[in-house]
Amino acid sequence: MPWSAHIPAVYLRYTWPGSQRRRPAPQRSGTGTLEAVIPAAQYREKLPEDSHPGYDDLLARAAAVHRLPFTESTPESHMAASKLMVDEADELYAVWDGEPARAYGGTADVVAYAREHGTPVRVIWPDGAQRG
Repeated sequence: MPWSAHIPAVYLRYTWPGSQRRRPAPQRSGTGTLEAVIPAAQYREKLPEDSHPGYDDLLARAAAVHRLPFTESTPESHMAASKLMVDEADELYAVWDGEPARAYGGTADVVAYAREHGTPVRVIWPDGAQRG
């Protein structure tokens, strides 16, 4: 399955002795858990059917699932999910080409939100990658 908007917003929670915060901290020894943020009750049913197995697999692996109170899957519900994720993070890793968002709630909007709120952002864009 290609990594795309067809998966829930996910983040890793790392903990180690004495830690009170969530950190993407690969240099430290600790335990990571996957958490999912579901933007709307109708999110899964609006996905292409071939995305359902990957989506279901991520949900099954998640130690916690945060379901937002939206019914419809809209740009606003997606941005709300991203804001929740950023608000819980110490650092955001964004797979982003640096281009403006195609619609409200796109990666550019999430990166801007994180930066406006003082959350450090690391942009990941592999050489040769192209926007789909």
